[in-house]
Order: sequence, then structure tokens, then C-alpha cells
Amino acid sequence: MSSQKFQLSSVLLLAGAMLCSSCATREPSVPERIVAIGDLHGDLGAARAALRLAGAIDEEGRWIGRKLVVVQTGDILDRGDDEESIMALFRGLRQDARATGGEVHVLNGNHELMNASLDFRYVTEGGFRDFQDVVAMEPPDSLLESLPAEERARAAALPP
Repeated sequence: MSSQKFQLSSVLLLAGAMLCSSCATREPSVPERIVAIGDLHGDLGAARAALRLAGAIDEEGRWIGRKLVVVQTGDILDRGDDEESIMALFRGLRQDARATGGEVHVLNGNHELMNASLDFRYVTEGGFRDFQDVVAMEPPDSLLESLPAEERARAAALPP
């Protein structure tokens, strides 16, 4: 092994050891409960009902889950008209949950990946309207310009 490779390996090993030793001094965080919610597909009522059933929110939509961890397993998008509202709900709950020791994680499902790939076959008219105010970043993307006008804002809002 060359001395340069040996030095780099030593530095990486030392950095890894430093990270591990700092991790060992922290108390691991163990959630009281973990709840997974998936396939909301643009249905805000179903999203709120699932969160209430999980004990994450009250009737007014306020976080009451304390140290609860909610994992939204994807597929917020498509088939319904409330996608943007659901995304906003989870963004707000993420902040509220952290304030009480809880967590909210939102994962991408196959419908999020489909939209990022410009596959809009399951998007409703309301789903296109949800993102109509989104403006593409400058300079204009030729790919966005090649899409039908009603699809451009959604494509800009949900990039890869």
C-alpha cells in the first residue's frame, strides 16, 4: 500500500473512531410508540382520521402525540385533490412533534417517484390545481416547457 493511501486510510479510521466515541456518550432515543401511515392518496379527511386514530392529533388537528413517532410511508400524491394540504399538514406536525420529543418522518412512495418522473397518469384535476402557483426555477427548463401547460407547475413543484 502506498504511503498516501495508508495516510488517507488512517485519517478515515481516526475520523470514524471519533464519530463512534461521540455516539457512545449519547443516550439512545427510544420512542414510546411508532405508527406508520401510508397510501393517503390526496385524501385529507383520511389523513386526519388516521392521525387521530394514532393519537397524534386532536380534533382540531393539533399535535398531542408527545413522544410518538409517525412515519408516513409515502403515496400522499395522486388519486385525490388534497395533496398539497396533506403535505402542509405533515410539515407543520413535524415541527410541533419535535417540540414535545416526538417525530414525523415522511417517505417517498412509488406515487411520489412517479410524479418526479413526470408520470401523471393518476393525478386528478384538483391535483394539478393544487400546484398551479408553483413557478419553475430560472432559467426555464426545456423539459418543463415541453410538457402540456397544465402539467408544468406540478412538475416544477415535485422535481426528482
